[in-house]
Amino acid sequence: MFLATFVLCIIFFMTYLPKYGSVISRWLCCVLFKADENELNLRSELRDLKTEQTTVSMSEEFARFFKLQRRIDKLGQDIKQKGNARKQKISAITVAVQFGGKVLQVLTMLLLFYVLYDQPLLQFSSAWFFPFQKVVAFPTGTGGSLGIGFWIYVCTAIINRFDRYMGLMQ
Repeated sequence: MFLATFVLCIIFFMTYLPKYGSVISRWLCCVLFKADENELNLRSELRDLKTEQTTVSMSEEFARFFKLQRRIDKLGQDIKQKGNARKQKISAITVAVQFGGKVLQVLTMLLLFYVLYDQPLLQFSSAWFFPFQKVVAFPTGTGGSLGIGFWIYVCTAIINRFDRYMGLMQ
């Protein structure tokens, strides 16, 4: 009984890990790729220039207004370049986390299957699953037992149906 519950918990965790990969990667990116001091200074300078430009009348101080506009445009381009470099790193981390989650899921399932290949998770009367006892017992081959292959299939199907049902409820 313990093995069946343990496998259910692992399958539950491994099913939802890839779904929340974007949340995990967003958290990692917030920790790893913070805006540096130079970029923050550029942003504050841009805000200051924009507020200064709003106080200048375009018709009365034409030269000063467009000089401020050129500086605002230049600072905006510098900030975009720095932001694009950081966004490329963030997208690489997001792809790596999602791919890593899928690889971890596959490796965990293969490891579970390898370790519990010939070991029944639960033992029942063979009459309970009469026509399907070989399918339920796969890969152990013992009549009336619950094998890891069938249990993984059942747990995954239940979790996916529950997830679909909860999605419909919202």
